Amino acid sequence: MPTRGIQTTQMDRASDWNSRVHHLKDGPTEAVKMQEWGRIGHLYRWIQRKIFVYNVTFGLYMLDWWEHYLFNTLVFLLLWFLCYNSYRFMLQCLRWVTVVLGFSRSFDQVLDV
Repeated sequence: MPTRGIQTTQMDRASDWNSRVHHLKDGPTEAVKMQEWGRIGHLYRWIQRKIFVYNVTFGLYMLDWWEHYLFNTLVFLLLWFLCYNSYRFMLQCLRWVTVVLGFSRSFDQVLDV
């Protein structure tokens, strides 16, 4: 006859085995999934971290869905105007530099190339 201590150990082993089998039924863990994805998984985690930092930095995590959408739209418009006007300013600077250095006689000839 087994003693009480041995029975407890056997029961613990059985419950441990059941938890392992149950874990296998749930599917692979998140780390295993990311290992399968490789570089794409690494990029995906990096993007998730950047989005998380953006939400925490600007306090967007506590806004409603429509406030979050409105704020992101305003940020997108601000970035669009910034990029568009930077591009236009860069063209004007390029025109000025080409005229000053003598590569063209007027500003209009720069765009004809």
